[in-house]
Amino acid sequence: MKKNIAILESNILGTNTIRRKLAGFLMEKGYNVTILAKGSTDELNLARLRGFNVIDLKASNQNITGVFQYLRNI
Repeated sequence: MKKNIAILESNILGTNTIRRKLAGFLMEKGYNVTILAKGSTDELNLARLRGFNVIDLKASNQNITGVFQYLRNI
């Protein structure tokens, strides 16, 4: 049974650069990795093209309750 991992980012740029290898390694090991982040449409789409499951948190003022609702759906 696969386990789920959620990575909460302040911006998707972190996933597209320095945490790309970490997220990729976890996926290779069989984890379902979901990235919750905000960012430009282009950067979010780039992460999706790289195989990441991305949930757009929309804006930096996202209510923490909204973030927990996203996490419940993972």
